[in-house]
Amino acid sequence: MTPAVATPGTPGYAPGNATLNSGGNDDGNGQASSGGMSEGAANAVSGLNLNKSLASQQQLSDLAAGNGTNIAGSGTSVPLRDASRLVSEYGGQPSDWSKVSSSSYTAADGTQFEIHAYRNTATGQVVEPKSIPLK
Repeated sequence: MTPAVATPGTPGYAPGNATLNSGGNDDGNGQASSGGMSEGAANAVSGLNLNKSLASQQQLSDLAAGNGTNIAGSGTSVPLRDASRLVSEYGGQPSDWSKVSSSSYTAADGTQFEIHAYRNTATGQVVEPKSIPLK
C-alpha cells in the first residue's frame, strides 16, 4: 500500500516530510492516528480555532475601517511611547499615530481576547496587530 502524501494543510505535514505516516503514528491501516483524540473532539477543537481566527480577522477589519477605541496617542491624553519608532518605520508625523483596541470577543470555551494595533489617523494604515488575551 502506498502511504498518503502529506501536503501543506494536511495534519502531519512538515517541509521535507515525504509521507503523512512517517512520524510513526500509523494505526496499521496506512492511516495516521489522532494521538488519542477522537475525530469528533478534533473537529470540535478545529471548529473552535476556526471561530477564533475568523473573529480575529473581523476585529482587524474593524480597526482598518476606522473603528475601535484609541487607547494612546492621537485622540487621547495618553502619550504614545512608540510614536518616533512608528514614524521611522512607517512614515507620517508622531501626532498621526495612535494605539487602538478592537472590541473584545468571547469564544465558546470562555477565552476572551481583543486586538491591539497602531493606526495612522492621517492614512488609516493599521500596523503591528497583536491578539491580547483578557482575564
